[in-house]
Amino acid sequence: MRPDGPAQTHASHWQTLRRRCAFTEALWAETRGTRVQVTALCPGATDTAFFDTASEHASIGHRMTPEQVVAAAFSALERRRCSVIPGLRNRLLAESARLTPRLAAARADATETWRTG
Repeated sequence: MRPDGPAQTHASHWQTLRRRCAFTEALWAETRGTRVQVTALCPGATDTAFFDTASEHASIGHRMTPEQVVAAAFSALERRRCSVIPGLRNRLLAESARLTPRLAAARADATETWRTG
């Protein structure tokens, strides 16, 4: 998922994702008009071996297959998109994070982590 909302308990992880997206977007802008293609791939939970050992709370809802994520990435590259968030649910969550006030999102994340953590 695109990291537009705060995740207080995972602050360094989310900040890293934010910086990576910002860097990719800047790189995309700088390379427009060249033969270099740059796309930020921002998938949600993807069904990989990570979830064989992670807790049941490591993801919420349906996980995309690696094949679905790769197909979305190649499609975005072909269309020269700056970024792609594969999956309707992931896009809706990312966009809702943009509309939620940051403090409210941080409090909700902290409450959810406390309940499930």
